[in-house]
Parts: sequence; structure tokens; C-alpha cells
Amino acid sequence: MSGPVLLRGLALGAALLAAASASAGDAPGGRRPGADERAALATGLGRWADAHADRVHGGFGTAPKRPHARLLLALLERPELRGDAGRRAHLARTLDAILAGLYDPVDGGFFRAAAARDWRAPDTEKPLALNVGLARVYLRAAQAFGEPRYAKAADGTVAWLLRWLYDPLEGGFHGAQGAAPAYYRLPAAERRAARKPAVSLDKPTAANGEAITGFFELGRATGRQDLLRAARLSLEFAQRHLVGAAGVFEVYRVVAIRGEGRGGLDASAWAARAFLEAHAIYKKQSYRDLAEAILDRALAEGVDSATGALEDTGLLAEALLIAAGLPDGRRAYRDAAARLLGVAGGRLRALLVDGRGATPAAVEGAMPALAAWGRLSGTAR
Repeated sequence: MSGPVLLRGLALGAALLAAASASAGDAPGGRRPGADERAALATGLGRWADAHADRVHGGFGTAPKRPHARLLLALLERPELRGDAGRRAHLARTLDAILAGLYDPVDGGFFRAAAARDWRAPDTEKPLALNVGLARVYLRAAQAFGEPRYAKAADGTVAWLLRWLYDPLEGGFHGAQGAAPAYYRLPAAERRAARKPAVSLDKPTAANGEAITGFFELGRATGRQDLLRAARLSLEFAQRHLVGAAGVFEVYRVVAIRGEGRGGLDASAWAARAFLEAHAIYKKQSYRDLAEAILDRALAEGVDSATGALEDTGLLAEALLIAAGLPDGRRAYRDAAARLLGVAGGRLRALLVDGRGATPAAVEGAMPALAAWGRLSGTAR
């Protein structure tokens, strides 16, 4: 089913949206975000990064090592974190370690993770969302550090994405290139002649929304029209095949030629973000309409920000605030985001200020909520 079918099928009036947004965050102890609270959370993030930094090998925590692209991007975006000499040195050490341990210098692209603390023994799967995230990280790092090798890594990752995961005929992105340890142990000359690792052909909605959004951002930042064209063709694919009458699908099955499964909050949030980003560039009203329809459906189905995944709550709150910030944007979206973040605020504080359960993965998952908090309180990322 196509995007227009969703628009006709939803028919959610302003009253339904208001009721859904109210129920999204009504919970005891919820607090509306403010600049002071966000400052405390940002300070907590800096302290967490200092305490968990691996000063020898780069990264955070111990084995297994993961690149945590969203966390790195958040650290790079904060002047108070990258401006400190010690933190800046650790960021550079981490970026260099990821390049040395996880980047494939022959074919391009980043591996998922490393089993060893020193970034050896990689898990050789190359996921879509991770590589889009790291392309953004290394482009931002090239700007922050003035290092050509970081810009080269970003370019190489984008080239790999276009070559292996992007579908230039139909649009959209395949989910991953599968792990193949034996292939990656071959010398470079032999690898070029060997059979390449298989690509997972299915196109997951959440990862596609993130990839489309990322390609729009990368295209605008670099002036590359080919990235904007790839993003727009993929957006049209998403409109045709990832959005249905009941909301977004979880995944598009290429072999079955249909969308399947009910997409979660992350899929709804990223799909809405992709259409909102396209609207910002092309000023096409139908993109905004479809993004708002997706958000309406997500709110109507209910959001448990008290016990649900903090990452998903943050992603949805960010999308709601972007939509609310448009000309004549709905106040109900801002109110819904405020309620979501008000309930999630205690979880953010427990994680970033009190350090409870603050694993690297958990802190990375909190970054969308922290970014949304900053957007709501009117402060920069």
C-alpha cells in the first residue's frame, strides 16, 4: 500500500491527536525538560565518557568493542566535550582505532564490532545503519579535526553503501552485507578475484529511514547531488512499499515483493524523519503530510515512555519536535514530545547523572532523547 492510502486510512482528527499525545506521557513523577536539567545531563555525559574511556585502545568500556556511532556523533557535536584537550585526544584515538580495526580498506565499509579490546577479531558483518552512522561521524570528525583521513573514510563508506546496499533501480537500501571471516582473511589481491560476501536483500524500514535521512544530510553537507538523488529515489520507494494503511511495515521482503510486519516506534520515527528531511529540502507538501500521518498513527497506538526502549522514545520525540517546528506546526506534537521526555527524564538522569546501568550501549541509546531534550529546551545539540 502506498503513502496516500495511509493518509486516507488514518483520518485522525485534532481531538484524537490531542488525546493520544496526552496519554503518551501521563505518569507520576514526569517533569518537563528545561535547559538547566539538560545541562546537568550533558555534564553527566562528559563525566561518563571520562570514566569509561579506554585510554590505551580507544573506545569505551572493554571487550567486545563496538563503534557506537550515535554516541561518537553526539560527543563530536558538543564543543564542551571535543574542546577539552584530554577528551579531544581520546576522540581522535577512538576514531583512529575504529579505522584501523573495523574499516575494510579493500572494499570499504565498517564491520559491526570487534571481539577484542584492541579492536582485533572483528565481526565481519557490515550493517546498513551502522555504516550510515559512521559516514556521518567521520565527515563531522573531518570538519572538527581537519584530518583528511577522516574525510577519506567518510567518502569510502558512502561509496561502499552506494555500491553494495543501495538499490539504484527501485530505490531503498538492503539491510547488510553478511559476515564472511574466511573472505576477509584473504590477501587483498585474492579478495578482488574472490566471490563477495552475500548481501541481505530485505529492506528494513527503520534502517532505511535512517539511511535516507543520513544521505539527505550528507548530500547537503557535501553538495553531492548523487547522494540527494539516491535519498529521494529511496524515499519514493519507502512511500510505495514501506508505508501502509495501518502505519509503517517492519521490513520490505524483496523476494516476496511486499512489506511485512508491524514497524515499531523506531521505524515510525525514522520514516517520519526521512519525509520531514525531504520536505525541508524540496518543500513538497505531500512529504510533510505523510510524515505527520506516520506520527499521528504512532501516537494513536500509544507510547510507553516509562518502561519502553529509551532510544525509541527519544527518536519519536525528535521527529515530533521537528514536525512541530515547521511553519504552522502542531502544538500537539510539541506537547506530546514534552510529555514523552518528561517521563523519560528520570531514566536519563539515572543513566547519565547517577550512572545506573550506564553501559556504552545504554548511553548510546539515550542520545536521541538527550538531543530531543536539547531541541525542546531551545539549546543547541
